[in-house]
Amino acid sequence: MERNFKDVVENIRGAEKDVDKVLDAARLERHEGPNRHMTGEQKLILLLSLIAAGTFLTLLLAPILL
Repeated sequence: MERNFKDVVENIRGAEKDVDKVLDAARLERHEGPNRHMTGEQKLILLLSLIAAGTFLTLLLAPILL
């Protein structure tokens, strides 16, 4: 039996409705988790913050250690 795209889409929609029914019966809500991956901008901000902190600590501790 060959399934076409429309059948697959309808099966997915039906499965989502079944999940929603179970969640409603259990008085739970569907919750999409937060994205755990950092964006490029977040990575850049973190990197620059670490560089700034390292520079600050170096300038702060250099007179004490020398």
